[in-house]
Amino acid sequence: MTSVEVEAGVCGFLTRLQATSRAEGDVAIGGESECPRVQEYLANLGAIEVSAALGRCCIEKVFQPSTKAGLHPACPVPVGVLKAVEVAAGLALPRTVTIRFVE
Repeated sequence: MTSVEVEAGVCGFLTRLQATSRAEGDVAIGGESECPRVQEYLANLGAIEVSAALGRCCIEKVFQPSTKAGLHPACPVPVGVLKAVEVAAGLALPRTVTIRFVE
């Protein structure tokens, strides 16, 4: 199981994600969030086929559900989901991703 924490920024909401690779060839996504919209997003996300995490299919499987749940377009949670899927599937190494504003 791969665990990821996403601190979304100004909203202050914390999301904890769990991605578990399954024998069926997909990755089950679970988690909890302080944000009600992210809760809806995660409830409707389901499992993601590993092949869908690659290329344009990830738009339909990862990003379109975020739009339906009303997430802000810049919400980092869907990217966190995608990174967690990649790591759980053995397609990427677990490395921290940072967006930092500098002056």
